[in-house]
Amino acid sequence: MAIGTALRWSNAPTMVLAIFLAFLFGYSFTVYAVRKAGLGFKAAVRTALAADTVSSP
Repeated sequence: MAIGTALRWSNAPTMVLAIFLAFLFGYSFTVYAVRKAGLGFKAAVRTALAADTVSSP
């Protein structure tokens, strides 16, 4: 939200950016943890997409 406000964007683009970044960071943290557990990158991305997409309301 701070980025959109700093760029003087209206509410809609600011919300879209905030939601996009939330998903990006959420998936990134999951991929990082799964990679650290020993899975390859492709398997980690698939696991993150499956696990985080199902858990999102």
